[in-house]
Amino acid sequence: MKNYFKDSEFKNFPASPTPAQFYLRENLRLHLNCIRHHIKSPIIITDCFRTLAKYKAMKKNYNPSATSDHFWQQVIPTARQKDRIRYGKYFTYSVGAVDFYTPKLDMEKVFKMVMELFHDQAIDIGQAILETGKYSQWIHLSNNRTGIYDYNFLQRIGGLKQRFLISDDNGKSYRLAA
Repeated sequence: MKNYFKDSEFKNFPASPTPAQFYLRENLRLHLNCIRHHIKSPIIITDCFRTLAKYKAMKKNYNPSATSDHFWQQVIPTARQKDRIRYGKYFTYSVGAVDFYTPKLDMEKVFKMVMELFHDQAIDIGQAILETGKYSQWIHLSNNRTGIYDYNFLQRIGGLKQRFLISDDNGKSYRLAA
């Protein structure tokens, strides 16, 4: 399958990634290539690698997760008590994520295709979230945590996530996708 994505499209990705970060990016690239191939339309990656500083800046306009997969296995101090109970003093279990949109197709239609590709076992993603807001729509896509961590371990620490979600209020609340 054709590679549609250059390294530079993975926004803010480190010039010298760790071996794990490199693997996680390549895994996401495979899934994005499959999605791009099936929708037959360009995909624009709008967010990828987040630092703690970027996360804090985003909190002004959006409700980003303190345990986001956009952290790509960086060591992130856990500020919330509920996260400290789950993960300890630091969160390190992020597995890489991108946010993307396509300028030519309805994002709800693309989201449904992502769900179909997963159910047909063409892609093995961890989570897809259709984010709809007043001014924009995008899809959050992450690697499958069970491809990195043991399922029982994830279950024990509460690290399993709902696979398909929709948010229409900038990440303040989510509902299961049908």
